[in-house]
Amino acid sequence: YTHAQKSYAVTFQDKSIEMPENINSFQWNQMASSNWYNNGYFGWVQFYKTPDQQTQDYFTFNKLELLEYISNGTYLFYFPESTSISVLKSQGVRAILPLSGAYKMSKSLKSGTYESWAIEGNNILVTLQFYKNVDVNNATKDLMNLKIRVKQQYQNSNTIELSVPKSNLVELSNLPYVKYIELIAAPALPE
Repeated sequence: YTHAQKSYAVTFQDKSIEMPENINSFQWNQMASSNWYNNGYFGWVQFYKTPDQQTQDYFTFNKLELLEYISNGTYLFYFPESTSISVLKSQGVRAILPLSGAYKMSKSLKSGTYESWAIEGNNILVTLQFYKNVDVNNATKDLMNLKIRVKQQYQNSNTIELSVPKSNLVELSNLPYVKYIELIAAPALPE
C-alpha cells in the first residue's frame, strides 16, 4: 500500500512554485530584508492541511496574520519577529517561504513588454498595491525618496499609481510593504 504523494506545489501567476518542507530547519534569519517590516515578516506559509477554526483562532489571538489565501494550503502572512518556529510547527505549518520581488511583479512587467499608454519618457506607469496592514502615508513618503513619482492616490485604498524609472522596478518590487505591481490599465475608450 503506497501512499499517493500529495503535491505541495503552489500555483501563482500561472507558475507552479515548489514549497520545500522546511519547518524543521527554518530560522527567521533566512528571511531577506525585503520581507522585514515594522518588527515582523511578510512571506508565504503553507500548512499540511487547511487550518481549522481552532488554528485560525490561535493565529488571530497571537497576532499571526494570515492576510490572504494563495493556493494549496498556502497563505500570505505577516508574523511578529518573536514568533516561535516550533509553535508554528505545532500548529501544522509545513513550510515558510520568503517572498522575492519577482513574485510581486505582473508577467508583463517582468517580460519588459510595455504598452504605449504605460510609458512616460524613461518611466513606466504602474499600479501598486500595498499590504492591507501597511500605513500608506509612510510608504508613500518612502517612495518619493526613491525618485518614484506618485501620480494618483485613492482615498481609503491600498492602491496607488506611480511613475517609476525602469531601472527602479526591481528595487520597488523588493520593498517589504509592496504586495503587487502591474502596468496601469489601458485608458477607457470614449463611447
